[in-house]
Amino acid sequence: MHEEHIATPEKSRAFAREALISELQNTHALERQAISVLESQLKTVSAFPEFHARLAQHIGESHEQSMRLERALEACNAAGSSLKDALVSFLGKGQSSFRSIGDDAVLKVLQSNTMFESMEIAAYRGLLELTDKAGMAELRPELEKSLQEEEAMASWLHDNLQSIVARYVELATAERVANEANQPGSSQPERSASGADADTDDEAGRMDPSPQQDKLHGPKRDPE
Repeated sequence: MHEEHIATPEKSRAFAREALISELQNTHALERQAISVLESQLKTVSAFPEFHARLAQHIGESHEQSMRLERALEACNAAGSSLKDALVSFLGKGQSSFRSIGDDAVLKVLQSNTMFESMEIAAYRGLLELTDKAGMAELRPELEKSLQEEEAMASWLHDNLQSIVARYVELATAERVANEANQPGSSQPERSASGADADTDDEAGRMDPSPQQDKLHGPKRDPE
């Protein structure tokens, strides 16, 4: 067997390094998407103060994670994929449209962020394995820090799901009741047609003497 076809430790490290660079670029693009999506969600969760504050905190964390990934790429003498980053950032824009509490946008934010956090956690765990295989253990501390932040965000979403859903139901119910109260005619009692006719007849009776009144009193006499 030729020597070039033998899987030596050096070749394994070289392949792991290539895979590491590719995954660093992919995760960098993922973080840029996360920032774009989270920023678009802040308005949607404005009626949920704790949720809003946690998303704002994680936006800051995501910016830090993006910079850590850039430093890791620099250590590998590589750069982020500009085309991929631009495309993913564009896809992240405007994913959260918000019209009212009752359109369940908050629940969509909760669900999508839970799935997104799982994706990021898997990405960072994969990167940590690749750093070992590529012989670049010096990258671990910053990647572990980002992993801890993603795991903390995922735990927060899990722990607060029940209270967020309960708050959503409360606000959506209040909004619906208010909308129903503002519907035209909702506060005016309906009057039957017969009742309206009776009122009209009574009014007419007060304005003009009826023929029966003329018969009872007889014809008017001219003064002598």
